[in-house]
Amino acid sequence: MNTSACAWLRASGRRLLAASLPLFAALALSAPLLAQGACPSGNVRVAPDSRYLLAAPGPVGENVVIDLETSLVWKQCRQGLSGAGCAAGNLSALNWSAALTAADAEVHAGFDDWRLPNRTELRSLVERGCWFPAINTTLFPGIGTADVWTSTTRFADSTQSWVVGFNQGSPSFLSKADTANVRLVRGGAGLEG
Repeated sequence: MNTSACAWLRASGRRLLAASLPLFAALALSAPLLAQGACPSGNVRVAPDSRYLLAAPGPVGENVVIDLETSLVWKQCRQGLSGAGCAAGNLSALNWSAALTAADAEVHAGFDDWRLPNRTELRSLVERGCWFPAINTTLFPGIGTADVWTSTTRFADSTQSWVVGFNQGSPSFLSKADTANVRLVRGGAGLEG
């Protein structure tokens, strides 16, 4: 490369960096806002508070959330968490097999028929009007944005299962040997998934 071409590349790189600095600064300032979540006022809510019923049919503090649209009953907290605001306990990150075992062993709110939701059931909790997290945080507090297991095995590769990431509510898949969070469900007619 000749000297003039090198000089042009250095000058272009400096101009690009200078032009990008305001964008980088804006992103850095908005990072805390993204971490807190965003539900713009103009966005239509698909999972408003009125869609759910919070109930405590069993021991005190063992809350469930009934989805009035799907008739599914959800544990309010992800596996390992409990109490007001799902602030007590330690969040469980389990591989897929351990998640299935935990669901089979779970007794919560007087019920022992908890299970992993299928992909369609878990995606029904996604609040498309919000992100970071993309879920109703009033009824499902302490959700975070981590991937959550479904019971649905990926058709193209049986060593993988579908997960839903509640940062933007996007489905993806993980190796069943990887770990993800667990949210249990029971009842309902079941949604095809």
